[in-house]
Amino acid sequence: MPDMGRPEDMVPHVNTDICTRCRKSILPGHRIIRVHISGGMGFNPNNPGERGLFISDEYEFTHVDCYDPFLRNRIGI
Repeated sequence: MPDMGRPEDMVPHVNTDICTRCRKSILPGHRIIRVHISGGMGFNPNNPGERGLFISDEYEFTHVDCYDPFLRNRIGI
């Protein structure tokens, strides 16, 4: 059976100025991604055959690469 998450998983774990993965501050120039919190699977009320996710209004941010938050290093260098 899949892990359905706990109530504390339905809210952000950190403030939006902290990376949700490495827990370090997000600084000017860092490359980040918005992380949405899933509310679970559901069906489209206008088309019951169409499945999708409920997405929470709350979110977190994470570095694209926590080891290189400015993405200065390129692949192949």
